[in-house]
Amino acid sequence: MRHVGDRFGYRWILVEGGGLEDLVTRVHMVHSSLEDAGWSAQLLCSVFGFAPGPAAGADGTGTTGDGGGAGSGASDPVGRPIFLVYLAKQGTFYPFAPSGSEQRDTELELRIRGVLGTDLPVESDLSRWFPIWDLPVA
Repeated sequence: MRHVGDRFGYRWILVEGGGLEDLVTRVHMVHSSLEDAGWSAQLLCSVFGFAPGPAAGADGTGTTGDGGGAGSGASDPVGRPIFLVYLAKQGTFYPFAPSGSEQRDTELELRIRGVLGTDLPVESDLSRWFPIWDLPVA
């Protein structure tokens, strides 16, 4: 784990490496520890990057990569990063697919929402799908 800041003044705790289950467990531990220390009002979100595995088809489906973390931002078949954002206060997720300098691929985000279906609680209010520019993960 390491700490970094961004150009907006936010602090990030980067949890890297390991399998998806390990990563989710460690992120949950960080959230719980921060909440126990009285920081729950300051928690905004967690961001997970995913990459199609070697069996991915042209539509981007296939196995997932190492579960995210710095250096493993996901890519769709076009090579753009794909992230899932967990809103701590809402208990919901939304996809984020940046497509350029402060631009996003909303069509891809909506396709990802459809793929997630009922597997994860997806944020239904699209106005809460905030772009997160300059993520400290690649």
